[in-house]
Amino acid sequence: MPVPRANAAALPRGASRLQAAGFAALLAAAPVPGLAFPSRGYTLSLLLFVLPSLGVLLWFAYTPREELKPLLRATGLTLAALVPMGIVLNLFFARRFFTYENREAVLGWYVPSLTLSGPDREHAVPAEEFAFYVAGFVAMLLVYVWARESFLRRCSPPPHDAPPRVLGFALRPAAVALGLLGAAWLWKAFGAREPGFPSYLAYLLLLPFVVTLTLYKVARPLVNWQAFALMLSWVLGVSVLWEASQAIPNGWWGYRREAMAGLYVAPWHDLPVEAVLVWFLAAFATVVTFEAARAFLHHPAPWREALFGARARRGPTP
Repeated sequence: MPVPRANAAALPRGASRLQAAGFAALLAAAPVPGLAFPSRGYTLSLLLFVLPSLGVLLWFAYTPREELKPLLRATGLTLAALVPMGIVLNLFFARRFFTYENREAVLGWYVPSLTLSGPDREHAVPAEEFAFYVAGFVAMLLVYVWARESFLRRCSPPPHDAPPRVLGFALRPAAVALGLLGAAWLWKAFGAREPGFPSYLAYLLLLPFVVTLTLYKVARPLVNWQAFALMLSWVLGVSVLWEASQAIPNGWWGYRREAMAGLYVAPWHDLPVEAVLVWFLAAFATVVTFEAARAFLHHPAPWREALFGARARRGPTP
């Protein structure tokens, strides 16, 4: 069974203009609360993701139910795969990678980190960090779906036959990730001459990067690359506005230099390259996982066979 090419609902002209105007207004208004109320800046700045998501939900309201249902199923499956990565990062690795110095920028609700010996309350993580990963993935996914299924729907690939399996081996990406990690470690040790190991880069390369590329083969023919470019441009714009001009200068969060690779963007308050890379990887992972989820949901075989492929049948034994 081919993976279908979804068709967007034909909105009335007035509704289409209202949707476009509302979405633009929400994008323009999103940075205002974080700038106007610095005492809770981190908390209110999450509206950068919440408000655009509400704008896309306005589009959902005009989408026929029969077309909306498969989109929602693929959206739910995508978020179920991606959000736990952010939760695991916060619970087990945030204390090694990040600092949270400005306690006035958050509500004051903290979640203890987890170690092998139990909870670590000394390095607790603000609740806003968990909301960031949920709201961020939701916003990136919804903006991509909105662009893919509305004004960029003509750029969507034609129907594509279901692949033999959704999951594939990622030996080459893993080798590339290990090579990049080795180069970063050498630079940190001999170029930047900073102590420590680039563990944040190791997490990004060996978990989100490799896991995403196990889905890339099945997702690539289905991705609307124009919609991805639009979403990525928005995400990178948000990251520059949010992180380099607000979060880092105001101490909402920071990076432990011993866990970084030793490459920094000086004009952006010494923002580490990992902070830029994570936005691209998050956007790429969101799109690839969504398209792989669509392929999985439209696969005619049972779920085990859809994920791992049919088992090779043994011939008759003598």
